[in-house]
Amino acid sequence: IALFAWPFLFELFDSFMCSAVTNLECQILVAAQASLDELNKRLKEKGRDQLPMSRFRPNIVISNTSKPFDEDNWKAIQIGTGPNATILHITKGCPRCKQSCTDQLTGERGEEPLETLSDFRALGTSEEDVYFGQNAVINGYWWANDLNERVVSVGDPVFILTRGRPTWDSEEVQAE
Repeated sequence: IALFAWPFLFELFDSFMCSAVTNLECQILVAAQASLDELNKRLKEKGRDQLPMSRFRPNIVISNTSKPFDEDNWKAIQIGTGPNATILHITKGCPRCKQSCTDQLTGERGEEPLETLSDFRALGTSEEDVYFGQNAVINGYWWANDLNERVVSVGDPVFILTRGRPTWDSEEVQAE
């Protein structure tokens, strides 16, 4: 598994806890390229245009996963090796809003990807809740000096440390 980072999106926020009161539910959004490939395959079958990963605004994109949406079952991952490796705890799936239907280059808004995602990713307590990507937090505390020494780079190896039952709704969050 390898890492692709969207440098223009990779920002660590001051808050190191997830917050359901903002549209930035967690400090990091992780998505797998295989998941986008599966969505684009389904869009193509419907005669719709394929979408770029930037529609979902992930901070970290992981390639070479074993299957689409494998990230749903991750609970903790390690990015990189050695003492400065970064461990992320997956907290819950990321519900998608109408913003993902907006082309960031043109400002045009359509029905995709929510329409197609609702065919196979309506996983929450409501059939209207569709998910793509996983919210995550960095292992550690904001006041710890070692967080400033952590480096995530494009091409870093990614290791799945623990797996578990997917969490879709915030009241069920069980990050390890």
